[in-house]
Parts: sequence; structure tokens; C-alpha cells
Amino acid sequence: DQPRSRGLGDVYKRQLYHLGNDRAETKNLYQQHPEIVARLKAKMKRIVESGQSRVAAVDASTLTGKVMCGYQGWFNTREDGMKLGWTHWADNRGRSFAPGNISVDLWPDMTELGPKERHTTGFRHTDGSIAEVFSSANRATVRRHFEWMGDYGIDGIFLQRFAHSIGDTRAMRHKDVVLENVRDGAKRAGRVYAMMYDLTGLPKDGARRIHHDWKRLRTCLLYTSDAADEEDSVD
Repeated sequence: DQPRSRGLGDVYKRQLYHLGNDRAETKNLYQQHPEIVARLKAKMKRIVESGQSRVAAVDASTLTGKVMCGYQGWFNTREDGMKLGWTHWADNRGRSFAPGNISVDLWPDMTELGPKERHTTGFRHTDGSIAEVFSSANRATVRRHFEWMGDYGIDGIFLQRFAHSIGDTRAMRHKDVVLENVRDGAKRAGRVYAMMYDLTGLPKDGARRIHHDWKRLRTCLLYTSDAADEEDSVD
């Protein structure tokens, strides 16, 4: 069973799709195949009762055969403690995140997020309820993202670290928090991650900045030292 978005009525819609023939999930077969529904429910019950629902940990020694996604971790809210306003939610992060000040094309499904992961906005759903969003600085939310990766067969992520802001104390604090959240989430969910530097807008001395940043991450924050890490890097 899959919960529908709050803006669609905050009700549960039972769904069953034949992904081999209907990758876009356009034809709901739930009512047509009660025998399949019963079999899947019984299997899920056995998994839950056995306590073995956790997926196997991903092999971190190779990228061969891996399904990896990009992960920016760049969403902030006014109340998340990073002092970066509504970064990447709003066109003007210093103003209220409300109609007329928005930079996203899609709204996140907040159904499964806990009370401490929710941040209210100036928007409302069609049913009149206040629309909420998340912050990438919240460890519980990042952990949840990695749990979802395990649920849907995603092996891990490439975390983007935007090099143009290296040296900006406030921005780097957020990036370090997100990196630590990703490290924690990957370890708990048995997923993998790799960090990639985004060179967009890199200044002339950018290469030196990247070298110093990576050295700090390895020597001070001990990245690449986890038991599952396979080092193949150059100082």
C-alpha cells in the first residue's frame, strides 16, 4: 500500500502495477488481481515477522553493476540552524518561502517524515493544509533517504561538493554537516557513497582550495577511513 500525497486528500490508495509492461505505472491492477495482492501481503508479513527485512549491504569495493544517483544535499530552511535561509527552495533565500518566491519544480512527498523533519512554508495544499518541506541538514531525513535507496534497489550516491564555496565558513559548515549525514546514512542502511567536486564557478586558485579541502576531510574528519572504504586516491 502506498500513501497518496497530502495535497491529494491524505488518503491511502492501494496500487499494483506490472512494471514489465507498464514502467510509467499508468494502469493500476490492484482490483483485477486479488490473488497477487494476497500473495504479496503474505510475503511481506513473513518478512516483517522474521525480522529480516533489512537489505544486504552493498559491496563498496567496486562500482561495477552499481545503480548510483547524484545527491546535492543543498536544501536549507530558515529554522534548520545553518543560517542559510531557504536555499534552493526559494529564488530569494532571505525572503519568506511563499507564493512568488519559489525555485523548485516539484514538491517533496512529506508523508513519511517525522514532526522534527518538517518545516512549514507560506504555501498551502489544495485541501487548505500548510505545505511543508525538509532540510538536508537534518540527519534523520538523510537517513530516511538512504533507507529509501535500500527499499528501491539504489546502491548509493555521488555527493556533490560545490568547490566554488570552499572558504565560505557558513556554506562549508552546511556541506560538512551534509557529508557527515551522508556518511552516517550510508553506513546505517548498508549503502555506499562517493564524493565528487562540482567545479562550476571555480575561481583561479580553485585547484589549491580543493586540494586543501580534501586533505582536511581525510586527515581531520577521517573520511576514507571507514571499514568498508576502499582507498584509491592521491594526496
